[in-house]
Amino acid sequence: MKENSNNLVASIKRGIKDSFNFDGKSNRFEFITYFVLTVIAYYGGTILLFSLFETALESIVGPLMFFWYILAILIAISQLANGARRLEDIGKNKWLLLIGFIPIIGLIFILYLCVTPSVA
Repeated sequence: MKENSNNLVASIKRGIKDSFNFDGKSNRFEFITYFVLTVIAYYGGTILLFSLFETALESIVGPLMFFWYILAILIAISQLANGARRLEDIGKNKWLLLIGFIPIIGLIFILYLCVTPSVA
């Protein structure tokens, strides 16, 4: 790994740069920081679109929903790529990402990805 692999700004930049790259490796710190960033961006965007704009701009709710769907799809693809890189780093098969789609087990799987150390 790089010398600055535990640098917050560098890990977020790498996560954004590799949003659609399913190859490579991502250590624990990079996985956690990018996961938290995307969760904050998704829920922040949701609150912004539906709470603040709903009362003032009721006439454009349809286009706002379209933007929200696009945001959700982009973040989902980005998270799948982040998970694939993390699985590569711990030496597991990338098909294990499908476990994340099982409702409660998916949360446990994310915690597993957050705490499992990298394979040398």
